[in-house]
Amino acid sequence: MSNRVDVLILGGGFGGSLLSLMLVQRGLQVALVDAAAHPRFAIGESSTPLASRTLKAIAAEFDLPELEPLSSWGRWKEELPDIGCGRKRGFTYLNAANPKSVSGQMLVAASQRDELADTHWLRRDVDHWLFELAAVRGVRTFERTGVQPERVPNGWRLRSLHATFDIEHAEFVVDATGGAKTLLRSLEIPDDSRTLQTNSRAVFGHFQNLTPLEELIPQDVRAQHPFDCGAAAVHVVLRDRWMWQLRFDDGTVSCGITGPLKGQSAPNEIWNATIRESELLQQQFACSNCLRPASGLRSSSRLQRLTTQAAGPTWAALPATAGFVDPLHSTGIAHTLIGVARLVEALTTTRRETLLEQYSGQVLSEIRHVDRLVAGCYAGLPSFDLWCTWCMLYFAAATSGERSDAATDFLHASSSAFCEMLTAAESKLATAISIGSDESTRRFQSEIAELIEPWNSAGLLDATAHPFYSSTAVPEN
Repeated sequence: MSNRVDVLILGGGFGGSLLSLMLVQRGLQVALVDAAAHPRFAIGESSTPLASRTLKAIAAEFDLPELEPLSSWGRWKEELPDIGCGRKRGFTYLNAANPKSVSGQMLVAASQRDELADTHWLRRDVDHWLFELAAVRGVRTFERTGVQPERVPNGWRLRSLHATFDIEHAEFVVDATGGAKTLLRSLEIPDDSRTLQTNSRAVFGHFQNLTPLEELIPQDVRAQHPFDCGAAAVHVVLRDRWMWQLRFDDGTVSCGITGPLKGQSAPNEIWNATIRESELLQQQFACSNCLRPASGLRSSSRLQRLTTQAAGPTWAALPATAGFVDPLHSTGIAHTLIGVARLVEALTTTRRETLLEQYSGQVLSEIRHVDRLVAGCYAGLPSFDLWCTWCMLYFAAATSGERSDAATDFLHASSSAFCEMLTAAESKLATAISIGSDESTRRFQSEIAELIEPWNSAGLLDATAHPFYSSTAVPEN
């Protein structure tokens, strides 16, 4: 077997594995290396219609029919029953101070029925399955293997202490290691995280014996919901933070608290203090326990990170390695999928250097764009109404993009008109926060409705629908 490959990918998460599969299907020799081993605990689990559509297109374009069931809950359950997932019909928002009444809720549908629903990915299973699929399809895979790439004139010399790793040279290296940033650190690419507006940490784990959300919402309120409120990316919004809840079909729930989390350091301390703030959370978690990871709750330092360069002539970083903002809006899976598709195009055409430079600029611009869409929600706290109104900017970008053939403009990050609108919205949000009255909040909602009108094909902020949106669901083909 040759001791050379065209592409070495560092990191065997779903992004690295998918990229390796796509490159092999284009005839390249690829090695996929991971310093750890599968299966393993991971988060970043909530898919979206844009992610589902992109994955379906990848499956068709690269002759990878095994991937297509991942694009909808119905197909996944039928064809891949041993890979863990959960049903995601949309986005649910609850005001922790008033979660059981209509005024303390907002639901935004993403699909019209269960069979077409998006999914929560049990990453332990999905990542493992994709890594093994890569090996079956011809990728040379290595686990528990550390590799040190060293730049040489015609690519990269590869060094490893592991006897099983016998590859000495790669033409191109991809950093798919996420927050570890293995290659970026080695290349000493400067960091630019300080320029991001969002500033949050997270405490998270997978729980069992959690009381289902729908059992705690009054029947007369649930009757108005456009979908099962618990079969969603659930957001319980508190004064300065929020909790995500993503339910899997095995009954476990991915839960995480995200926000500034100042003045508290121990994960259990942060968790217990947050649960005490909300009667709803106390009811939900009364009999629960953290199942995964086995070591208990995990916590993060500041979540936000951003590099100053995402690609060079002989290397590239996947979007989640180049930067990250926050779990809010569930942008990670879609951004990764769009990123790997761009990289495959760059690496399989004669315009490689031009497309790689373009890729780097796009990725960094898109991360900054997501930062703006997220930061406004945090800025609006503790007002649940300001939070929900700012969310409409994300949904305007997402729903209009989902209904367009131009999926490469991720959330309209490259649209000057949308970005100018976002600047105007930020100014109006600052005014609403400064005044801090019910009237200013209502005025802000009207102003946002007017601003997003060119991208609002889904009835966002329609007074006859708010706060339960069904017309936001992706139309069936």
